[in-house]
Amino acid sequence: MAKQRIKGQEVSIFVSGPDGDEDALENIGTLEITINLEVLEEGYLGQVSNEFDDIFNGVSGKIDAHLARASYFALQEKIQNRAQRRSPADEKFNIGARLAFPSGESARVTVEDCKFGPLTMTVGGRKEYVDTPIEFSSSTIRRVF
Repeated sequence: MAKQRIKGQEVSIFVSGPDGDEDALENIGTLEITINLEVLEEGYLGQVSNEFDDIFNGVSGKIDAHLARASYFALQEKIQNRAQRRSPADEKFNIGARLAFPSGESARVTVEDCKFGPLTMTVGGRKEYVDTPIEFSSSTIRRVF
C-alpha cells in the first residue's frame, strides 16, 4: 500500500512582519523555497579525477497570492520603508510554512529575515484575480520537525 503524501491543503503559509502580524496575505496559490547550493569543482595535476565540494549560498523563494485584503499594502509599505531606511534596518520579515503530514507528524520551515525583490501587482483582466507575486531571499532557514 502506498504511503499518503502531503497535499497543499495540509500546509499553512505565514508571513510575519516586524510587529509579529501574520495576516497580510491570504489566498496563496504557491510557495516555493529553494536552498541555494553550489558545487565547486577543481582539477589538480597528478590526479585522474576532479575534486568536488559544495557551498551554501542562502535561501530564495517566491509566493504567488491573489489579493484579498488591503492589509497587503501595509505589508508592502513596511517592506519598502525598511529598504529605504525609513524604519529600522533590523526589522525582520519571516516567511514560512506549517506542514501537517497525514501520518500525524508535523514540521515548520521558516525563512528568517527575508529581503525582497520586486513587489508586483498584476491586474490581468476583468475576470482574473489580482495577482501579487513576492520574491524573497535570506541567509537563514530554520526547521522544526
